[in-house]
Amino acid sequence: MFASADVLVQAVMLGLAFASVATWTVWLAKIIELKVAMRGLRAHTLAVGEQHSWPGRSQRIGGGRGVMQAFVRAAEVELELSSDLTDKIGIKERIATRLQRLETAATRSMHKGTGLLATIGATAPFRGVVRNRLGNHE
Repeated sequence: MFASADVLVQAVMLGLAFASVATWTVWLAKIIELKVAMRGLRAHTLAVGEQHSWPGRSQRIGGGRGVMQAFVRAAEVELELSSDLTDKIGIKERIATRLQRLETAATRSMHKGTGLLATIGATAPFRGVVRNRLGNHE
C-alpha cells in the first residue's frame, strides 16, 4: 500500500510517522523526568524537614545539582549576604525572591521539549486537509 501511493502521500505518511514517534518519545522522557524529580524532591524534603539548622540541612541533602540543593544553597547564600541585616522580614523576602527565580528556572527546564508537542498538535488539523485534497477520504 505504501509503495503504490503517490510521492506526496508517502511524504505525508512519513511525516505522520515521525510526528508520532517524536510525540511518544517526548511523552516518555517527560514522564521519566517528572518521576525522578518527584522522587528526589520527596526524599530531600523529608531530609531537610528533619534538620533544625541550615548547616545540617545542607549536609543532609548533599552537593548534587537537584532543585532542592539549589534552593538550600540559595537560602544559605542569601543568609550569608544578609548576615549584617537585622530586619528578619526583609531577609525572608530576599530569600523568597531567590527561591522564586529558581522555581521559574526549574519550570522552564521542565518545559523543554514540549514546544515540539505544541507544533505537532497545531499542525495536526492540516492532516485532514491534505488527505482530502489528495482524494483520500476516510
